[in-house]
Amino acid sequence: MKISPFKIKAHRLKNVEFALNVNFEPGSKVDFRISIDKQIEKHADKPMAEVSIVVSIFKDMPEAPFMCRITYQGLFSWEEGIPSENVEPYLKCNAAALLYSYVRPLVTQLTAMSNITPLTLPFMNFTDEKEEE
Repeated sequence: MKISPFKIKAHRLKNVEFALNVNFEPGSKVDFRISIDKQIEKHADKPMAEVSIVVSIFKDMPEAPFMCRITYQGLFSWEEGIPSENVEPYLKCNAAALLYSYVRPLVTQLTAMSNITPLTLPFMNFTDEKEEE
């Protein structure tokens, strides 16, 4: 094992939208639905990129107990000279997975504070591109 040439310089919660469904009947069966969108903006002159993930839970599901949309961002850097074929997978997979790890406890706290059954998001495999599509 060795230290990664990639670093997270900063991260932040950019946006949270959370709305309870006041018409939801506790105990109702609802299929869980989550979607995760990634945006990557590389800096032109530095080995840096801003990665954002947008996690949407129960999007377009009026029968769900709540709707949530969270945008979380991170600023990542890497050592000079790292080939772009190594940078791309890191930003798409590793960086997104790292940011998702900040979103998971946030969703649990939001649901618990809303007096509904706390939701713990499942772990996600960011390496499987086919599942994303």
